[in-house]
Amino acid sequence: MQIVYVPKESSIRLVNKTIVVKEGETTS
Repeated sequence: MQIVYVPKESSIRLVNKTIVVKEGETTS
């Protein structure tokens, strides 16, 4: 069994990236 550990910083960055992409799509 493998435990996948995702640091909070990277997960927050991913969320921020998706939000930025969504905002960019709605803006354009």
